[in-house]
Amino acid sequence: MMKSWMLAGFVVACATTSAFGQDYNGGAFCQILGPGPDVTLCELYDFGSTQRVNGGAWNGVASAVRVGTTSWNVGSAQLLWEQMPDPDHPKITMNIYRLMDGRFENIANHWVKHGYFALSDQQCSDAALGLCQGTNGTRLGLACTDTYSPSLNATTALLGPRYEVNPWSGTWSFSGSVFDIGGPSAYLGVRQLQVHDNDVSLVGNPGARYFAEGFYCTGDDICVYNSAAYKELFITAYQPDGRPIFVGESDRDTPPHQSFAMLAAWDKATLTEIAEQMPVIENVSPDGRAVVGAHVTDLGGGLWRYDYTVMNIDMDRQIDQFWVDLPAGVTASNLYFHAPMLHEEIYTYHNGGMSWGPPRDNDPWVGVIEADKVRWSTDAHDPGTSSNPIGWATAYSFGFTADTAPTTGTMGVTAYKPGAAGPITGATRAPSAGVNCPGDIDGNLIVNLDDLQDLLFSFGSPYSLDDLQVVLFNFGNDCTAP
Repeated sequence: MMKSWMLAGFVVACATTSAFGQDYNGGAFCQILGPGPDVTLCELYDFGSTQRVNGGAWNGVASAVRVGTTSWNVGSAQLLWEQMPDPDHPKITMNIYRLMDGRFENIANHWVKHGYFALSDQQCSDAALGLCQGTNGTRLGLACTDTYSPSLNATTALLGPRYEVNPWSGTWSFSGSVFDIGGPSAYLGVRQLQVHDNDVSLVGNPGARYFAEGFYCTGDDICVYNSAAYKELFITAYQPDGRPIFVGESDRDTPPHQSFAMLAAWDKATLTEIAEQMPVIENVSPDGRAVVGAHVTDLGGGLWRYDYTVMNIDMDRQIDQFWVDLPAGVTASNLYFHAPMLHEEIYTYHNGGMSWGPPRDNDPWVGVIEADKVRWSTDAHDPGTSSNPIGWATAYSFGFTADTAPTTGTMGVTAYKPGAAGPITGATRAPSAGVNCPGDIDGNLIVNLDDLQDLLFSFGSPYSLDDLQVVLFNFGNDCTAP
């Protein structure tokens, strides 16, 4: 698997090819850790399609999926785990993703499960951590685990909309929440992972891979990147009513991959972390971060398809605009957009008896090709106007076709909620200015070992023996030289 990381900052792009520090638990992309609680997932299991959705926007055309999770405190302090209405408890989300033809898409998301009572189990262990140091249930002790079964994670009475939670601070208020004043009517599959039939059809999704992800959002955790984990899902058959039968990668005893799925499962993607302030420092920076993934497909005939997925990890201000810069003379076409359906969450915003929360909708973002960029946006923040920003632990996908090979370019986002002015920009894979440079596979206008590696990794599709000969013949050429 080929993966590269870039870092970016607020307003001014300051991207570099740099690696994050590794924390003790192996969770990649964490800065050097200080003392404190560090929650991770050591089990992700039982991905059964539980029931046919029989209400809401996807009545009769979707299936509800349940996932079990086991959290594990691998840090150096106890993790807060109070029970509602106290806000100091974990907020647990789940997603399902599809990777197909180079595109990584968020196809299902789950309402927030509000944690209660931390067990003092040791479902997972490590000699370096020692034995679980048990508590009274209001804290997750050092080296201790807590398991929520698939049925508990899908219990409607414990599920609230994501918009009620500030993912950066971990704060939440019982007052005015769905637990305080009620929510949308219940039906089979309500608030759970709803997977549309079209997204999991074997006929309509040839070669697709699927991933389930869990994420524990807490205010006192010292590393967000190992607070998520994922496993690959496999469809073995379908029930007579159309429900797919999912089988998770390996079994419950096999640990999940400790990472957000997009950061590790998207082959050959370039990843860029962006934030209002870089580096992001837990409990210090003004807001959290997002990650932008980029993947480029050579379509042949002088055309390349550029695919991007913007994942809001824990930015409370959310994202309402995304763009990629275009050099002069580049022709872009075939704009693409995908977002998961925010089932039921939008109804809690309506004024017909349910008036809390800012307006929200499922409207697709509007894409436009401008003179110097390709840009997508939803309606700007307005208390009286519905909109569809990228909320936390959620990923939206974008794409277009261009007539030049990739190089390192600039992309950017704007924050939805009011705050510091200006865009957040970073480096990514983007169309080049169109200089002809035979053998330059990665688009940096230099033919070197990186191009040979990229070609060999994708040899046979799309690259052939003829392409290999071009790289070898031009090896060492620097097309940036005068």
